[in-house]
Amino acid sequence: DENNNLTCSGKVASLMCDGYPLVRAIIITCNDFKTLSFNEIVAWLGIFAWTSNLEDNDDSLTPIDSVIEYTSYMMMEIYNKELIQPNLKVNIIYDWIINKNIVHISQYIGLEDLGNFIKTILRISSFIDELKTILLGLEMYDIYNKLENHEEKLFYGIVSNSSIYV
Repeated sequence: DENNNLTCSGKVASLMCDGYPLVRAIIITCNDFKTLSFNEIVAWLGIFAWTSNLEDNDDSLTPIDSVIEYTSYMMMEIYNKELIQPNLKVNIIYDWIINKNIVHISQYIGLEDLGNFIKTILRISSFIDELKTILLGLEMYDIYNKLENHEEKLFYGIVSNSSIYV
């Protein structure tokens, strides 16, 4: 603010390690974030967790188009960076949460990027661990409760904490 004090978004961002913390913090502290489901939160975090560029350009609709639009705007305003293929990333992560079918996911990414996909899910899990602490501090208990047991909802088959060592 004008007195050089941290805003709520600034305080939240200061508690994050990476993944464009100020953009994530602004979105987390806006009202639209409070309406997102578990699946939508995880899919949105996938935008920041993805570790490689994807080849396809997917402009199809996502379950969280308005949040993606605001996220894209804030990325440009704060970091002067464009989000690369956010719709595709969101749709892949959303598909994983709903179906947990690695064969289906490999149609989007190809087998050569399967390791990156696994790393992305593990990174999303880390973002959720970080977010849960922040949500408690913000007294956003409803959202915190949505994220309970997130590993059980994210990990399945080849995607697990131990799969990074394979």
